[in-house]
Amino acid sequence: MTFSLLIVGAVIGLALLVGIPVVIVFALAGREGRSGALATVGVVAAVLLAIGLVVALGAGMLYVRTQQVAVHQRDLEIRAMETARADEIRRLATTIEWSADETNPAEVLDDRGVASEEPTGPFDADSEQASANEASVEYVVYAAGDQVGRSVAERPDWAAETERMDGIEWNHTRVLASQPWATIDEAEAELARRTTQELAAYLRHTTPEVSSFTIPLSLVEDTGIVARRCLVTESMQIGEFSEPIHRVYWELEYDPEVSHVLTASWREQVVERRLIWLGGGVGALTVLLGSLGVYSRLNEATGGRYRGRLRVAAGAVCLAVGLAATMLA
Repeated sequence: MTFSLLIVGAVIGLALLVGIPVVIVFALAGREGRSGALATVGVVAAVLLAIGLVVALGAGMLYVRTQQVAVHQRDLEIRAMETARADEIRRLATTIEWSADETNPAEVLDDRGVASEEPTGPFDADSEQASANEASVEYVVYAAGDQVGRSVAERPDWAAETERMDGIEWNHTRVLASQPWATIDEAEAELARRTTQELAAYLRHTTPEVSSFTIPLSLVEDTGIVARRCLVTESMQIGEFSEPIHRVYWELEYDPEVSHVLTASWREQVVERRLIWLGGGVGALTVLLGSLGVYSRLNEATGGRYRGRLRVAAGAVCLAVGLAATMLA
């Protein structure tokens, strides 16, 4: 929307810059007796400017709409990738677990494929699996705003909780867990998107008048809502290869300060939109009054001989402004 408004402002400014010399030329032409040809040129120029305004506005609106559709499709693709990745990881984990259960631990083969004669002793699958998991899982906890975390032996208790947002006040916590990702940045990006959705949903629930508020990703950090973070890195064995899988936990802490930051940002957006509408309205009114003024001046300068053409030019400009306002509304 902002992009289209910028295009409209640029076209209106160009029309005014071109219109001022045209008015001067018309005034001089009326005195010199060459008003007929110049009036025709002026009509064509006004019509072309009006068409250009409508085309530019339509292109801007189409661009914005295309960007919105692209963002929506990208979100759908990311969700599909997250679901497919989680399903693949669960499938691989199930396959590995099934293969381990089917293996006979008493039959240990050496490099030549012959059963080893060394005693194997009792085999505890649960303890072996637990030892493997402990050795391949790393836990790193970050405090709010810290870039360097500290390693811990096990996942914190708070990372296992998932308290729902069922309160009506800004005083509770919420834990979000990402899907398994190949990189930490992908896991963090997923939680950042989900946090904006959580904030928007809760804000709509508590403050209905801000239902149209678009929460940017940068506001997640500005609010300080992320109290703690936990990074869990697991090594998944796939055949002969070991791949790290990252999962991130965020503890969101809702308090009055978060509400104040969100409300202040919403007010800034409202003020910005109102200023844009006010500027657009003033610009449209200026164009309309300018068109009427130019029409009156040229009609007087030409003695009313080209009144029809001048009306067409003024009508084209007014129509373009009206279409622009309608499309923006």
